Amino acid sequence: MNCKIVLSALLIAALLVGCGREDGPAPSGRTVLVGVIAPDYGEASFKGRRGAFGMKQALRRQGLLDDGARIVLRVQSVRDEADAGVAALEQLAQEPELMAVVSFLNSDAMLAVAPVAERLGVPVLLASATNHELIQGRAYVSQLIFDDRLQAEVSALYI
Repeated sequence: MNCKIVLSALLIAALLVGCGREDGPAPSGRTVLVGVIAPDYGEASFKGRRGAFGMKQALRRQGLLDDGARIVLRVQSVRDEADAGVAALEQLAQEPELMAVVSFLNSDAMLAVAPVAERLGVPVLLASATNHELIQGRAYVSQLIFDDRLQAEVSALYI
């Protein structure tokens, strides 16, 4: 199964919690593991805690993929720093069932984590990092939100 499809399905479920269908798929017995790197210390702790909480709540409402596989989150609470992010990704990558990782780390920390994701072949979706260099030339790192360049262009046009 394509990891990007699994990760996309998880994020769509997280974003559309209230739009889940009532006759969901029947459980297949299969499990899909998604890692979450969530800052839990310092200034970034709010986005890490709230992001992980939101994903857990979405899964409580719609915890199955269309094929009936159950999504399980493995949350790594870390400092919003490069060394902590790299260590968390390396630890998650040791899980044989891991399909993808969602990161709430900032851009500075992700600049160190992104090359590790490429080396390990682990798909990582950036939920809050906006530096455009994070995804350039990378097959395993994607951004969920608009990067700094696009935000600056839009701001220049409308502010």
